[in-house]
Amino acid sequence: NTLMATNAMKRLPIGFPKVMATTVASGRRMFQDVVGDRDIVVIPSICDFTGINIVTRKILDNACACCVGMVKYAGQVLQKKTRPVIGVTLMGITNTGACGAVQELERQGVEVIGFHATGTGGAVMEQMAEDGLIDGILDLTTHEIAQGYFKGGFSFGEGARYRLVKGVQKRIPLVVSVGGLDFCDFAVEEFPPHMEERVYMYHNATTAHIKLLYEEAESIAEDFAKRLEKIDYPVKLLLPTDGMRHNTRAGEELYNPEVDHIIIQRIKEIKNDKIQIITIPGNLDTKEWGIQAAQYMMDELHERGVIVE
Repeated sequence: NTLMATNAMKRLPIGFPKVMATTVASGRRMFQDVVGDRDIVVIPSICDFTGINIVTRKILDNACACCVGMVKYAGQVLQKKTRPVIGVTLMGITNTGACGAVQELERQGVEVIGFHATGTGGAVMEQMAEDGLIDGILDLTTHEIAQGYFKGGFSFGEGARYRLVKGVQKRIPLVVSVGGLDFCDFAVEEFPPHMEERVYMYHNATTAHIKLLYEEAESIAEDFAKRLEKIDYPVKLLLPTDGMRHNTRAGEELYNPEVDHIIIQRIKEIKNDKIQIITIPGNLDTKEWGIQAAQYMMDELHERGVIVE
């Protein structure tokens, strides 16, 4: 029943009131299995629905009140306004650069939606682009493509297969980069093989960020490049000279210029004259780098006629 309700709710647009009281919202569950890429309010049922009792009655009362409240005071399907809307991908390891880009874009008068590229954010952005809710994408953080290679880890989601796909099919103005393409993230109990060969650092007590091995970097760069080679309209590709995330400069924990070179070199060999490759000096996760990336995004919006002065 929960699966049927979830699938039905996932077909409803963002903003449409959706409330689910379920026994599934407890224990060690993958939350995306319940909500997917939709704004479903989930209420744990506390006990099983074997009948009406003092617990189930209160849970159902609250769930109904929640839904009624949304219908009465909000309840509007998401719609675009007149101001251009830009999607920007980011995560902790690219946050400084991405926030620099967001601030610059907002300063220039566009509305920005940030998407957390940790398994679902990028896929939600791609879907919103397909739905016509976004006018352009500044895809700074393509880490989910790297995680898709491993089919697991903290930032993996099945939606990785849509990265640089759905938005591209809509020919949306796109400026893309390589944020986080050089590492994978795993819980400590799920480490990938060959850890003795790997450079890594702990993100927190439960998750580690792990630099790619050479053969992994080659495969992931190949996947990334092939996605770009399918693009049939003008797109800007931004490449940093000093790291694709923080902690990757000389003397820092994930410094490995050989791995970075493998990725950058393969990407530079892309055979697609629609891709304009632009090198921005410095590390991607710096405010200055993000501001320059935002300026290229604004250029793209003007070139594609999204903003007409």
